[in-house]
Parts: sequence; C-alpha cells; structure tokens
Amino acid sequence: MPIFKKKTFYLGLLGLAAAFFLLQQQRKIESVPPAAPLVPPPESPYPSSVAGAGLIEAVNENVTIAPSSSSMIEKVLVKVGEEVKPGQILAIMDTRDLIAQKEAAEARINVSVSQMKVWQVNVEDSEDQLSRYTALNREGVVTDEEYRRRHFDHLNALANLEKSKSELTLAQRDLRVAQAVLEQQNVRAPRGGLILQANVREGEYASIVSSNALFVLGGVGKLQVRVDIDEQNSGMVRPGAPAVAYVKGETKNAIPLRFTRIEPYVIPKKSLTGASTERVDTRVLQVIYQLDPPKRPLYVGQQVDVYIER
Repeated sequence: MPIFKKKTFYLGLLGLAAAFFLLQQQRKIESVPPAAPLVPPPESPYPSSVAGAGLIEAVNENVTIAPSSSSMIEKVLVKVGEEVKPGQILAIMDTRDLIAQKEAAEARINVSVSQMKVWQVNVEDSEDQLSRYTALNREGVVTDEEYRRRHFDHLNALANLEKSKSELTLAQRDLRVAQAVLEQQNVRAPRGGLILQANVREGEYASIVSSNALFVLGGVGKLQVRVDIDEQNSGMVRPGAPAVAYVKGETKNAIPLRFTRIEPYVIPKKSLTGASTERVDTRVLQVIYQLDPPKRPLYVGQQVDVYIER
C-alpha cells in the first residue's frame, strides 16, 4: 500500500503545518513592541538618583488612639476634621459597671466609719472599766480573774478598732482606684491636633484587642514624607541629600523636599504601592523629608514617588 494513502501520513503533515503556523504566530507576538504605559512615570531631575515610595504624614506623626478597656461606646463627642486640645474627651464609654464599683467602695467606707466609731466607744468604755478594776484589784475587792477579763476586753476592743481602721483604709483605696479607672475610661486626646479618622460609632463595642484604632490624631499644618528605600539601595542614600516628590499619577510639578533625618533601624516593608513589579519580601530604610505644601491640596496618608540625589 503506498505511503501517501496511509492516514498516519496525512496526520503527520497536518501536525507539521500546525507547528509551522504556531511558530509564525509566536514570532509575530515577539516582534510587537510592549505597549506604552497609560501614564508615563516621572523622571528624576538628578543625573543619578535613588527612588523610593513615600507616604505623606504629619510632622509630629499620627497618633492612633485606642480605649483603655473594652466597653460599649456611649457617645462620640468629636468629628473628623475637628481640632482638639490635649486631654479633651473624644468619646464617652459605658461606665455603669465602674460606677457600681465606685458606689460599692463608698458604701464600704461608710460602713467602716460607723464600725470604727463603735469600736472607739468600746475602747473608751473598756479602758474606763479596766482602770476601775485595777484600783479595786489593788484593794482586794475583785479577784485577779475578773481583773484579767477586763484587761483582755480592753485589748480586744483595741484590736477591733485597728481592724476597722484598716478596713477603712482599704475601702478608701478601692474608691481611689475606682475613680481613677472611671476617669481613664473616657477616651481622651493625648495631645492637641486634628481628628484625621474616626472608626467608631455610638452603640458599638470597642475592644482593646481590635486592630482598628478608635481615632487617628495628627496635625496637617506641617507635613513630612516618610520614604521607604529598599535595603539593597540603602547604602546609596547620604544624609542631607536633596530630593523631590511627585504625587502618584503626576509626571510634573515636582515638590522640593528638605532632609530631616534617617531612621537607623531597617524595618520590614509595610507601605505598598500596589505595583505588579513591587518587591514585598524586603526590608526598608526610612528617610524623613519635610515639605512645604504646594498650591494643590495634599492629604495625610497620600502616596508619592520620591527621587533622592545619589
């Protein structure tokens, strides 16, 4: 039977044709230049520079405020964007259990005071009885046993008086503790600043183990940029080096930066830009720069691209 009449011969030819077609298609794909990005990246103004991702924050840095103990939020007294003073109450917590503890301590104080007055009278009475029996014992009118009984009664009254004084001291201490805890229960501002974020609503339960802070406090009068430099590039950064920042998505209007400090502790990378080429399994050196806010608005927590002169 001739070979060209076999089915396997035609199947082989079909496979060669398919392979040739796929090879040509692959060459066409490889010859197509990569598509240009929708937004070109900003260009460094320096001949040689180190790039890093920056995060805008307040100069005095943001403060996350958490409750001192887990409880229900009874009332929220501030709003986002409101300026607060040091020690100002931001939220009132449910304090019914603490109020009950305080009232119980006050009641124990009243009971201890009353008991102490009773035992003070007993001490005076037993002391008077003892003095009389002492004189009568010298004259032989009462026996030694009766005299010793009065002596022991006086010692017992003194001991009970001291016990009531100790109970009063303990109740007063419990009252001070209850008052201190009650005062700390309300959420207060540790320093003055602007409420940047509020993650709490009236009626919600605030837990001390929650990862979300109740409030984020900061100041937007002066801003700074915290720049993350990958650890392999940390040796290229020198103190005092000039730098510029570009708001994400912009290629112009560079923002001049003033060097503040280099934080000497290299930390795991936490602030991510979301770029597909970004390394996340690395540690970063953080460099702090101050900036003068430009005419366009900038917000705390906003990301910027930073170029530091190498």
